[in-house]
Amino acid sequence: MAETKYTYSIENDFPNQAVCETKLFTEIGESNIVTECSHINTHVDNCDVYFTDVLSSGDETTLSDIVSVHDGMPVDQAGSQIYMGPSPDVNSPVWLDPSSNFFYCFDSVRESWLSSNKDYPVFSKKGSANGMYLPLVTEFSLSSVSNPSDADSVSTVGSLDEAYMPGKPATITGIFCRSKRGNKSMKFDIKKNSSTIFTFEYDGSGDLIYNNTDLNLEIDTYDEIQIYVYRKGSSVINTLCRLEIAWRYV
Repeated sequence: MAETKYTYSIENDFPNQAVCETKLFTEIGESNIVTECSHINTHVDNCDVYFTDVLSSGDETTLSDIVSVHDGMPVDQAGSQIYMGPSPDVNSPVWLDPSSNFFYCFDSVRESWLSSNKDYPVFSKKGSANGMYLPLVTEFSLSSVSNPSDADSVSTVGSLDEAYMPGKPATITGIFCRSKRGNKSMKFDIKKNSSTIFTFEYDGSGDLIYNNTDLNLEIDTYDEIQIYVYRKGSSVINTLCRLEIAWRYV
């Protein structure tokens, strides 16, 4: 997944030549657009709307339709569930952090404020993996791939490092892992600074897929995160693991 920006002219695309970022964000969230809107920035005449991935042609049309009728009137803070301020308000379920322009929601399960904006670092190994760390896929390692949208073609030759660092306090909320073939019960570790913080394995069914969106693994700004493949009798082939990471308000 790659964060994608859609830019509109405040003067030419909005009916009242005005944008209320919080209201527009809510209008997009309440629409039938499938891809998540992460945040919105306005600067001079530009309104930049960011999504966690590329929109389909139909969803892009829907976005343009929303923009064309957006009135730009400020949200009444007293009647709104979205709070804007230097720190969260316990009486509002959604907080807009003006310093980062990220929206945060209080996650009652994880008992913390987590951003709607997420990061999805990918660790991948083409070929055999057994008793090793999966290389981190970076922009550098993708530069030589002819079709980066094809997960099977991801090459990690030239990957800068095997570790991911969040850059700000965060929480690992999910992981998706799959191999094309190989050991049906392969075991993996998520490691933080070389210590295991979560272990998972394939269920032996032959699907070679593991998907968990219920994680609550807190990581800090400079923690190094790695994915380790256990050493077993046989390997897994063409393996990809993708973390879901939300920024955590501290």
